[in-house]
Amino acid sequence: MKVLLFLLFTFTFLFASNPVVYAALGDKIYDNAPKIEQLKNFKEYEPFREKIESYIKEVNAMKKLGYAIENGTVPKSTSSSYLKKLRELSKTNDFFIRSANAIFDKALKNKEYELVMNLLDTGLIDIERNKVRLLEFYEQNKNAFAPRGELERIIKEDELKKSSKNTKEYYEKLRKLREQEKIRRLREKDKKRQEELQRKLEKELKLKKERIRQEQIKELKSERLD
Repeated sequence: MKVLLFLLFTFTFLFASNPVVYAALGDKIYDNAPKIEQLKNFKEYEPFREKIESYIKEVNAMKKLGYAIENGTVPKSTSSSYLKKLRELSKTNDFFIRSANAIFDKALKNKEYELVMNLLDTGLIDIERNKVRLLEFYEQNKNAFAPRGELERIIKEDELKKSSKNTKEYYEKLRKLREQEKIRRLREKDKKRQEELQRKLEKELKLKKERIRQEQIKELKSERLD
């Protein structure tokens, strides 16, 4: 039973989403980082590719430090520098969100269908705030492109609402549609967590091998001296 509880605790810790230290500020940074990272694949962000990659590295480093502060493996004084860095990262986070929304607005006006859908799929665009605009955009241009991803979900949800409003069937279909989208997002999130865990395990294994190698070198030197 103790072993089971230990494994459960370890699993929960490894898959904890974010550090709890200054979570009010850190959560938005850590949660948005994978979304912002997607922007480096957009041609519109080619001039910012290095900045995005550097930003993601900083976020990952701070996340690791946040866990270390939480676990007490670093001095308490580290908390102040951690908070200062979070505030700096928050400004960069806000910059990329603003720029993504500005490019999204421009893409809607210029009828750049792929760009609109790609930006929606990053998760950086406020769907609810833009829902009416998106439905109008689709209605005016539906013969020009095939919707997918988040835009397709919004359209299907709206069509369902119009066709069977206030019926039991409508609410059941709506529930299933939202559940499918939730499952899709969870699977993507789980995949990223698995990849992150794999990287951590590989790094730990590499460090362990290096420690063993260094110990063996020391032992050989000691034997030669004897």
